[in-house]
Amino acid sequence: MTKNNNKESYLIYRLNSRYLLLFFLVGWLIPLILIVSFIENKNFVLFFVIIAIFMIIAYYLTKKLGLQPIKIHFDSEKIVFQYLSNNLGKVKKKKMISMNYIKGFSDFNFGRHQTFKLKLIYNSTFTIYKNGYWNRNDDFEILIRDFKNFIETQNSHEIADDKINNNRKIEYKDFFQTRNATILFYLSIGILILMIFKGQTKNFSSMILAIGGVLGYIGTYLIKKKRK
Repeated sequence: MTKNNNKESYLIYRLNSRYLLLFFLVGWLIPLILIVSFIENKNFVLFFVIIAIFMIIAYYLTKKLGLQPIKIHFDSEKIVFQYLSNNLGKVKKKKMISMNYIKGFSDFNFGRHQTFKLKLIYNSTFTIYKNGYWNRNDDFEILIRDFKNFIETQNSHEIADDKINNNRKIEYKDFFQTRNATILFYLSIGILILMIFKGQTKNFSSMILAIGGVLGYIGTYLIKKKRK
């Protein structure tokens, strides 16, 4: 986090989804083609080593080329998103959103995948996702924390000042602090118990995926409640 003209700015990195294709090509397709075309010996250890090497290369290539740096700053009038070059020296694109156009904010996320979502007027949204698997040390969590504090401060000022139109309040509700989230938490525990004791071996892979999803929600819920 830096300060420009006495304004705090936040540097975050968003993964360009197009580079997931690069990860798939380098990490899976190319090694499979090499194995099928040039390796006659059906040695599974060798297959695993080759795929693992290409997966590592694909991961670092995608992380190096696919992360888009974005500098963000906001005040009581607007929030500004500056899409930077990889060396941070040039602003490639700029987007500004007036606070008057923002009616809500959400940071709902599942596991390591963070979200910064602005709910705009006319039922439109603007969202930045941060996938934790491609994580860099950036200001994403600080941005979410400070923006929530900003919303709380702005809304309290608007309530106190009758001259300001209350329609400009920005709504924020943490899903994991709601009654629905608590109900879903206990339902998830019940579903997890049923899946473990009633699961069928013929659907073992599907059951594992389902259990993983339920455990993911339970873990996220507990972490969020603890932070509160």
